[in-house]
Amino acid sequence: MELPLILGRRPNIELGVASQTEIYTIADLEPGRPFTEVIPSWNIKHSSRSQFIIELRGKRFGIPTAWYQMADWTLDASTNPRTSLNGQKDADATVSTDTVIFHQPMDSVDLRITSKIADGERPILDLVSVSFSGTILDEPASVTKSAAWGKVIPMAKRYQNRYPDGHRLCSPTSTSMLLREAAKRTGQAVDRDVPAVVPGLYDAGYDGAGNWSFNAAFYGQFDGLTGYVSRFGKIADLELFIERGIPLAVSVDLNRLRGTPKPVDSGHLVVLVGFQKNGDPVFLDPAVSNEVQTTYLRANFDSAWKRSGRAVYVFAPSKTQFPPSSGRWLE
Repeated sequence: MELPLILGRRPNIELGVASQTEIYTIADLEPGRPFTEVIPSWNIKHSSRSQFIIELRGKRFGIPTAWYQMADWTLDASTNPRTSLNGQKDADATVSTDTVIFHQPMDSVDLRITSKIADGERPILDLVSVSFSGTILDEPASVTKSAAWGKVIPMAKRYQNRYPDGHRLCSPTSTSMLLREAAKRTGQAVDRDVPAVVPGLYDAGYDGAGNWSFNAAFYGQFDGLTGYVSRFGKIADLELFIERGIPLAVSVDLNRLRGTPKPVDSGHLVVLVGFQKNGDPVFLDPAVSNEVQTTYLRANFDSAWKRSGRAVYVFAPSKTQFPPSSGRWLE
């Protein structure tokens, strides 16, 4: 059965010249087996006012689909739009904010970036990645104890409901906590509190700050940091990161996480910081008041995480030594 995979390239492309429109295509990102969903990520350095159109198409037996626009993207949305484009649907695919859902298995994708560079900027396309997924498997019934059990990474906490419209800010609050951790580890001035994060990743089309790709682009704008979205296969993948002291943000259904599933999912982001000695995961849950740090039952977490296809924000300093990859993250 299939498990999620991710492919990435560090093209190190200088994106165009001031005031001119140029098009760059990264062709034939191919995971080696069929897939039905893709999530793109991009890290563009040294850009604030420049504008980028991010498009993606699938290929099946060499025959391409139409191009689907994933983003009209900029860091400074006061001068240019930053928006996804929901409502794109044809015989081949449906676009759901940050994810293309193909109606039949594809073999590869092409990514196209159209750039219009603002005067005085020389942006660099530092990273492009695509997360591919097909079947999402259940967590194994028998769980093996790992070195991550009993380990909790100490991190600064932020509570989303301290801020205006806080009930909608789980994703930028998680990104903000990971930026603060990056600042601690690197000494760089990258710490941003939640009100400073939201304007840089707000998606006008989605009408919120929960676009996974936009969160990755915001984090990955900083020199020395890398951010992308992936999908992992099981909790044991996360344990490998905790063993090495690397926190990760994960997308879950909040009601299932709390053990109270409802007919309609409640999408939520939490930061995994460790595991109890019995294997239950420990999170910084930005929706929990006071301490923020809380533990949920392992079975509840697996059920809640599966609802997002086991989506993960892999946000860390670029020099971080990741675990050996099983194809679900970049080394």
